Amino acid sequence: MNQPDPTKYHVHVYREMRLYFSGITAASAEAAAQLAAKKPTYDADYVEDCDGTNIAALVDIEGDTEYTQSRVIDFQSARVIDGAPRLLDALLDIKRLAEKSGDHEADPFSLLDMIASEARAALAIGASDPRYTIGSSHGELIVDAAGYVAECRADNDDVDGGMHLKSITRFDLEEWREHRGQSPDRRD
Repeated sequence: MNQPDPTKYHVHVYREMRLYFSGITAASAEAAAQLAAKKPTYDADYVEDCDGTNIAALVDIEGDTEYTQSRVIDFQSARVIDGAPRLLDALLDIKRLAEKSGDHEADPFSLLDMIASEARAALAIGASDPRYTIGSSHGELIVDAAGYVAECRADNDDVDGGMHLKSITRFDLEEWREHRGQSPDRRD
């Protein structure tokens, strides 16, 4: 029995790599990183294949000039699925806390604080971004590089103080830098 000839493919692999850009002038390290990220690859001083993670592949069949049989193979979906059980557990904890809101003995504001804490913890699962401390007269926020609040430590429950601080879910780091003329403290 004859086996059919194997199909020939043209494969485009999209992989993380290291691009080096020298001489970028910026107000902060984060601003320099943002400027470099917007530059095209050919502007890099050098490109290094640093055994980066394979993100995806575009696979074309040789001879298919209309690309009707081309496929995208996603290598990242497995990484997302790995964290799904922990995220689901955290979301179920949030649901259980929300269900307690019908309990007349439960303080609704305390429940909201607990739900917000659980939600922040769920969002932080697997996060390895740098963290920043944003201080105020009512406490402090710990935010990630995108400004999402990972933790809130309020010193009081004043409506215009600690309660307001607890309601913040994302903080504008760029506005902070422009207003204060400095970066918040980095926590590693």
